Amino acid sequence: MTPDFDQFLTDLAPLVLVGGKGGVGKSFVTTRLAESFDERGERVVAVRFANDGLADTQPKSSYREVVLDPTRALRDQAARIIGSQRLARLVLDQRAIRGVLDLIPGVNEVALLLTVQELAEQYDRVVVDLPATGHGGSWLQAPRTLLGVVDRGRAMVMTTSLAEHFEDPNRTSFVLVTTTEPFVLLEAERLSAQLLAEAHITTAAVVVNRAPQSFDESARRAAWSLAASRHPAASEAARMANLLSEREIARARSAYATSQFGEDVPVVTLAEGAPPTQASSAAA
Repeated sequence: MTPDFDQFLTDLAPLVLVGGKGGVGKSFVTTRLAESFDERGERVVAVRFANDGLADTQPKSSYREVVLDPTRALRDQAARIIGSQRLARLVLDQRAIRGVLDLIPGVNEVALLLTVQELAEQYDRVVVDLPATGHGGSWLQAPRTLLGVVDRGRAMVMTTSLAEHFEDPNRTSFVLVTTTEPFVLLEAERLSAQLLAEAHITTAAVVVNRAPQSFDESARRAAWSLAASRHPAASEAARMANLLSEREIARARSAYATSQFGEDVPVVTLAEGAPPTQASSAAA
């Protein structure tokens, strides 16, 4: 399915999780989505993760950008459970307690994602730049992983609510970012299948970043014709013809690979050099 860019934005849920392999442009896509939602007049926050404390920055647009720190997120969520920030700090400052928490799978990830869920209750759109493929996949599986350990109390209620929020396509959209390289496309397909099987999260859309722009086929024919002549520019024409052929192969490869995500999954391309709001839709 190939929606226009505006329809693509409209169809996304209030919470948008942006994932994919490292280096495909997840941060770029996160920023473009946040800017596009902001231009539509929505209250937007873009979320990123770091280990050096929580900091708010104010981009050129009016949307907010938040960098979440796992230590503070864990303390804040512990305070929700215990009912006191001071007591939560005292408990988490105990080395023995932290040692036990470090042994429980998914604790830090769930604390960060619970903070994201809180932001989703305050804004029209929350756009999250997830860690790269392996880490991003494990993060989204963290709520269900933790529920295998925590089976009672407020922590269980909060984690269950989080899992249900992420699994509800009306509240959360997972946007998978890829490029046209074969290995990257294959890894994207694997991540999509993994999230569906293990985290019950469906891929809402695929964004093909840095996709080769289309060109008139007559340009390639003219280049090959000139390359076959005795013209002084024949060697340059041959290089151009080969480049155009490689770009066409990349486009065809991308169209085939993205079609494997299913007919109902929108595939949107961000072409090389094209403004994000003028992104074209890839043929699936």
